[in-house]
Amino acid sequence: MIPDIELTPDASAEPAINRPAKRIPKPAKPGRRVAALVKANPDMSGAELGRRLGVSERQGRRLLAQLASS
Repeated sequence: MIPDIELTPDASAEPAINRPAKRIPKPAKPGRRVAALVKANPDMSGAELGRRLGVSERQGRRLLAQLASS
């Protein structure tokens, strides 16, 4: 026979991970700085764009693609 176990949360227990309540949304469209960088350097790669903006290479490629599609 299995004993009954009470599954109520302990009031003194703290969460395992301290996460922010909300995520910060990313900008929807590339900004003026992105457009200015690409205009000054039209052969710039997405990776280079990311490095200059201080974001990941992947985000740089995404911004470059957004700029090209608009």
